[in-house]
Amino acid sequence: MDNPGNGSFLDSEGNPIIDNWLTEGTGGFDLDAIGALHAFPEPRAYAALAGLAALGVVLMRRIRKRS
Repeated sequence: MDNPGNGSFLDSEGNPIIDNWLTEGTGGFDLDAIGALHAFPEPRAYAALAGLAALGVVLMRRIRKRS
């Protein structure tokens, strides 16, 4: 529901909602949410994964040398 902004609706503190640009009929387009269908990680995430993989390889080599 769009508030007309003419003071007939109140906000959470009981103050009238007044809009400087009054609209007639509908207030226009209301976007409530945006969703991502196919999200890809950022390049920094790939760099972090590559760093963790390299660290794992180094640690595995050190463990094998001790044995």
